[in-house]
Parts: sequence; C-alpha cells; structure tokens
Amino acid sequence: MPGFKDTYPFEAFGGKIDPISEIRNGGILTSGSVFWVKSVTDSDFTTFQDQVGQANTFQGIQAAINKARNDKNDYIFVLPKDGGSAWTADTAGTAILLNKARVHLISVGYGRSSNGYTNTIQGHGTTVANDTAVLKVNAPGCEIAGFRFLGTSGTNDNGTMTEVVRLGTASSGTAHQTWLHDSVIEATNTTGGANGTTSLLTFTAGVNGFRADNVKFIGNSLGGISVNLPINGARHEFHDSQFLMNAAATSNKFVVTGTGANDYTLFTRCKFTNINSGQLPASVVTGSITATTSLIQMDYCTYTNVTQAGTDPNVYKAPAESGTSAAIRDLGISIGTAALTPV
Repeated sequence: MPGFKDTYPFEAFGGKIDPISEIRNGGILTSGSVFWVKSVTDSDFTTFQDQVGQANTFQGIQAAINKARNDKNDYIFVLPKDGGSAWTADTAGTAILLNKARVHLISVGYGRSSNGYTNTIQGHGTTVANDTAVLKVNAPGCEIAGFRFLGTSGTNDNGTMTEVVRLGTASSGTAHQTWLHDSVIEATNTTGGANGTTSLLTFTAGVNGFRADNVKFIGNSLGGISVNLPINGARHEFHDSQFLMNAAATSNKFVVTGTGANDYTLFTRCKFTNINSGQLPASVVTGSITATTSLIQMDYCTYTNVTQAGTDPNVYKAPAESGTSAAIRDLGISIGTAALTPV
C-alpha cells in the first residue's frame, strides 16, 4: 500500500527531504549533520533549498565548514555549478580552511577515473592576491574526495601561493589521518616562481597518517615539487596515484623529504612521469632520510624519464633484481621501445 509521500504532493504539504536519511540511502552512515553547498546562481537553487531546508544549504564551502562540528562526522556535499565553473574561497584572497575534526568534504558525483572529479576549487586569479594555498587542512581525520585543486605555484601575478594544498600548521601540525582520494592537485602558472622550490602538496612538521588514493599530482612547466614531506611525521601512504611533471631542469623534484624521525612513507602502484625526455631528474625521491628512524618504501611503482627511484640508501623498492651493485636492476624504470631488442 503506498504511503503518504507516494500518494500526495509531499513537498506541497511542507515535507522536506531529511538529509540524514537521504545520505543513509546512499550507503553512508553517520549520526552527524549533512550540509549541502550550492551556487545561488544555479537555475534550481531555490527548488533544491526548499527540498533540503535552508538551514542545510550554503552558498559557499567555508560557510558550510564553519557550521560543521568537531568529531561528529559531519558531511559537506559540494554540488557542481551550472556550466561547471570553479569554486573559490568565500573570502577573496584567503584559502579554504578545513579546521573541523572528522569532517567529510565530498564533491557530488565524482568517479574513480583519473579525471573523475566534478568540482574545481581554485585561487582568485590575478585581480586579488591569493593566500599561500588553495586548501589548508588544520584538523585531524578529515576526508576529501572528488575535487580538482587548481592553483599557482610560486610568486607571480596570481599572488604568493607556495603550495596548492597544505596539511597542518607549523605550530600545531594537527592534520593527522587526512584521507584524500579521487582528486587532482594541479599547478597552472607558466611564468614566475623558482624551479624546484614550490609544492603541490606540503606537509608541515608533525603531521601523521596521511593517505592518498587515486590522486593525480600535475606540475606546471616549471617542474617544481609534487610532494614536500615533513621533517617530522609518520606513516604516510600513497596508493594508485600518478605524479606528472614537465621538468624544466634536472633539479626538479617529485618527492622531497627531510631529516628526522619520519617512520615510513609508502608508495604503492604509483606512476612518476616526466614528459620532458631532455631533462631527467636524478631521483624520484630527493633529500636526506635519517637512518634507523625513517625509510621510504616504493612497491610496484614505475618511473619515466627519471634516472632512478632514490639515491638515499633509505629508499627501498620492490620488485628489483638483486645481486652485486653492478647487476642490480630496477624493474620500475620505463624503457623506450626503440631501446628494446625484439626476441
């Protein structure tokens, strides 16, 4: 027998979609709040706001984050704008600050393809000086999924952006257990900045337990740094992710690490691709790794137009052919087909 909602115009009698029940129907369980971010310029904004309730609808990402609570597993769903235009921070010249513990920031409709994001978040462009990052995560246990974070790297007419995404602060380092997946972090400027000193993803000291799944890191034509690991931090993991670079010099870097008790950083089934065959960085991982307290492990990773996986003795990789130093072979290095002898 049909219920009231099926036989009468539910919304006409004041009915509202329960955002908690609806998210449960989507396979997600939470006792926290559910907030929706939608552009007021969308043609269906008023209709949507009536469906989910004005108290649950926000016109900016930061406004929804500010409403969320710490440690309640609140969800924030960001809806694509009509026409697919990008989101920026609510206040010009500032970064989006994800500063509530265990908040889930989700882009509605994302997929698992390498470009399956459905929303772009970027800086404010040339008219307003940008913050140092597009997104800053300053709280533990946050999930971020389905976005393209688009920003400049380095100082130019777009401001003073030094990284696209930043985890933690120098004083607190509280962005532990951040989970970033099915997303893209990309730099776009083609002029200005210093080669090898800027970063797509930066960890501050003391951040632990970061995990990336199916994330694409795209550098600009200046090369720069894909991931800048902290001096002190522990147990970071990158799975099934791709790192793209158009190296401007052999000094450009994919992963930079520092000394200190870093415990381990794991890269599994990741691809490091430099499309410029005329400039080959010496190593995927650069920097000094402290012996006995730190290591970087690279399992089933591949490298294109890079000399080797790591020059530091505390970079480990598998598979590889072992033996004497002259006979050890790295099976992850890509070889051009012109160099292969048919059997």
